[in-house]
Amino acid sequence: MAWDNNAETLLGEELTNILDSNDISVYSAEQTENGMSIGLEFYSDLGEDVIVDIDCKDKDDFVKKFGEYAQDFDVNEHAEMWIEGRGTNGVPESIADLLEDAQSIKNFLEQVSDELEGKEHTRESAEVTVSFDKEELDKIAAFAELDVDTMSVEDLAEALHSIVAEMEAPEQEQTVSKEEVIAWGKETLSDLTNGTNQLVITPSGYDDFISSSTILNAFQEYSGSKPKVIRPENTSFSDYLYDEVQDSLFDNVMYLEEDLASQIKTLAEEKGDAFVEALENLDEDLPYELLEQFGYEGATVDMSEFLDHDYKVNLLLATEQELNYDNTSISRMAHGIIGEDGKLTLKDYNDFHDKTVTAADQLETYSDNALSYLVHQQGYTVEEMMHTVQARIAESNYDTSEFIESVVNELDGTYSDYNEQLTALISINGNNLVEMLDKVAEGKDNIVLGTDTVIGLYDRMNGAGSDFEIQLEEDMVIPTTMVQIVQMESSGRSDVVSSKDNIGYSVDDTYGFVGTQWQDSYKGITDKAPTLVQENMKETYEKLNNFEPEKDDVIKDDKEDDFGLD
Repeated sequence: MAWDNNAETLLGEELTNILDSNDISVYSAEQTENGMSIGLEFYSDLGEDVIVDIDCKDKDDFVKKFGEYAQDFDVNEHAEMWIEGRGTNGVPESIADLLEDAQSIKNFLEQVSDELEGKEHTRESAEVTVSFDKEELDKIAAFAELDVDTMSVEDLAEALHSIVAEMEAPEQEQTVSKEEVIAWGKETLSDLTNGTNQLVITPSGYDDFISSSTILNAFQEYSGSKPKVIRPENTSFSDYLYDEVQDSLFDNVMYLEEDLASQIKTLAEEKGDAFVEALENLDEDLPYELLEQFGYEGATVDMSEFLDHDYKVNLLLATEQELNYDNTSISRMAHGIIGEDGKLTLKDYNDFHDKTVTAADQLETYSDNALSYLVHQQGYTVEEMMHTVQARIAESNYDTSEFIESVVNELDGTYSDYNEQLTALISINGNNLVEMLDKVAEGKDNIVLGTDTVIGLYDRMNGAGSDFEIQLEEDMVIPTTMVQIVQMESSGRSDVVSSKDNIGYSVDDTYGFVGTQWQDSYKGITDKAPTLVQENMKETYEKLNNFEPEKDDVIKDDKEDDFGLD
């Protein structure tokens, strides 16, 4: 029994002895401004944990208040309180059992009240007269193996004493076999694990999720961008991440297995000492070894729950040709092909030592990039984009779409020779993120991003870029093969994702954007190829090369827009 150290001081030895003899715990005993506060606890016949709190002036008032509580205890009201929970959490299913248990609580309270008041407890009872006919008496005699017809009173008394002694003698020690224990253990384990025979590890709270650094590191290992461990063939990224997370939760698994084994041992105690001894005789030192005897199938991680978190992700895009030129194609197309007068020109880059290479060749080569892909995917041409660039350099009039205008503004905000890549910023749920990364690693299908996606040009190596204000008109559909780099921001976690993990500076490292820049714009994966505008770049070159600026009659101010030109 649990006792507060102040109990005997406040209530006195006599009262505490009465409470103790009736298995009533004094779990709290405190001196208060108006007297004292006493907390009592006992268990009913059916195992209900009954709590009684009494505020009183002194010991005599405690006895009085206890008697009032016993007198006022309403059996029907008490039973009604448990009716809704019948059959769950140990509450009896039967209403009759609830009423009977409530009545036993009231009887018990009245009994203890009488003892506290120093008077013998009496219960209302009816006088019962027991009589046996000859047949019944013969049955009793046969059961006790007594010959009542020939026995003296003394012999009969001795026989009855022997029967009573036998009834009071300790039961013969029960033996429980290993097979019985294992059968019981299998049933118990199944009940405790809802029939799965597994421990399911779930997040401990809203802030318990898989960190950005864990996901990114696993993806880089899996995709081969950093050294990785040997993994089975045909393992998906989701499976690879699962193994990584499960390994990191090893200590948690050990703790949970210990707790599960402890629960089983506690339940075994209810079946008696012989059962506990048989359980101990299984001689399994580790919790896992004991659980394994009962069909335990290990621990599993609820990845869906652990991934139910929004992550800030940067997708840095590039075509295969673009990668051949170290992600400089966009800069070379925008800043190297067009001269200061808006005319196309041949700029001598180190890549081109062949003097037979023309400006047309350069345009065709450098226009194979992610930005040109986006222009075609949105229903426009490189011609229109570059014509707008020409017009802006030459301060000429040229009406174009909001999308093309926003693209040219992005180009205008960058500088020649930088390694700009088309970069999309998204906020994505972890479960969708793993789905997307699985496809990126496989190089299959296409990613669909909504029109509210924040997109711009970014140089991860130098930590520089444009304004991220490209205005999409249609959903952006990107082949997974075009995702060159996946960056993940820390998402507010203490385990910050490093620049090294992000392969260069992350977008947030450079800009310090507010979280709203990462929109929930991910729409899923599609195996349907995107529709692209088809464009002959030789013809485009000819049209751009014949560019003639149309001057505005309005005199422009002195502010010069050099469009990134030296």
